[in-house]
Amino acid sequence: MVSEWLNTSEIIDKNAKKPCHRFGWCPYGKLVEEFPIREELNDFTCKVFHHDCPIFYHIEFTSEEYGQEDYEKEIKNLYNKGGLSEIFSNDKIAEYWYSGILMNKRSKRF
Repeated sequence: MVSEWLNTSEIIDKNAKKPCHRFGWCPYGKLVEEFPIREELNDFTCKVFHHDCPIFYHIEFTSEEYGQEDYEKEIKNLYNKGGLSEIFSNDKIAEYWYSGILMNKRSKRF
């Protein structure tokens, strides 16, 4: 039985990015079972479970405030712990986000 608050019929953001691509696992767990199963795969469908991904139905357009200063502080902490290469070896998206900040800060030492 699907709860009344659970939207499983109307996609609200066709441009959302699936969180599994970032995390390497599905953060929705069994909740994904409530979403439509597709015979043919498309951009909204999980290639593993064949359900539509809940992100397209329940995306929020707000998040915690986390600005460039927060990224810089996090990079400084990572750098002080021994560098970034090992941390980014399995996280190419984080490497992409942090690399721009590092390139802007190259002239400065942490």
